Formats: sequence, structure tokens, C-alpha cells
Amino acid sequence: GEPPAGRDAMTPYLLDVNLLLALSDPMHVHHDAAHRWFAEKGSQAWATCPMTENAFVRIASHPKYPNRPGDVPVVLAMLRRFCGAAGHQFWTEDISLRDVLPPDAVLAHAQITDVYLLALAVHKGAKLASLDQHIPAAAVPGGADALELIAP
Repeated sequence: GEPPAGRDAMTPYLLDVNLLLALSDPMHVHHDAAHRWFAEKGSQAWATCPMTENAFVRIASHPKYPNRPGDVPVVLAMLRRFCGAAGHQFWTEDISLRDVLPPDAVLAHAQITDVYLLALAVHKGAKLASLDQHIPAAAVPGGADALELIAP
């Protein structure tokens, strides 16, 4: 059944790296879609974790990032400002991939981070918000219900 009206509004969303990049980069192809979703749904209760924060700083400060805002201190300052906004939660990563995936899990190396972040969201009773339409949600028990796909 559907949750009671208004209940879903407080479901926290873990923002994946691509969503963080789309929100912060005005030239990102999904910048407008990301901002629309964040304003309508995500901004009330949203989260980052060490993995998403580290990857955001690493990618956005990379010399080859197309619309690079600056070096590490500049990107770190952007992240600090963004995470200072209302609704933000910082999550520790308190589960292991060893416990999340069954021994016979068949995943490509490029799917490991997405699957882990989805499992972390399930573990926290939340949802993973992503622009990535190819996350194998079925790899995580409860993953299909915990994946918030943002239409590009």
C-alpha cells in the first residue's frame, strides 16, 4: 500500500555523486532536472556520506572535469556550503559490502559503489537519489523500493 499522505515527504534521500555534480555544476546536462527534483522532493531531508563527499571533491576538482570550479579547497568550500543547507544529514558508512551482497552476487566492477550506496540507503530506512538509470536495484534486498530515479 501507499504510505500515509505526507509521510514520504520526510524520507531522507542519499544523493549520489552524479546528482551532487549535477546540482553544483550549472553546465551539467542534468542541472535543471536535478534542481527541479531537489526543490520538489529532496531538499527537506537529504544526506551525504564519506563515499559521496570524497568522490564529489575528487571529480569536481579534477583538472579534466569540463566545468571545473577550481582546485580541492574551492570544491571543498562548495561542499561545505551545500551541506550547511537545511535538511542535510551526514551518514557514517556503518555496513560492509561483505554483509550486503550475497556470495553469488553477479555485478560488474562499475556497479559496486552504486549497489553499496543503495544498500546504505536501505540500511538507514531511506532512499538513494540518482540520475543513473542502470543501477541494479534487485542486487540489494529492498533495493527496488529504495531507489529514487530522477528523470533526466
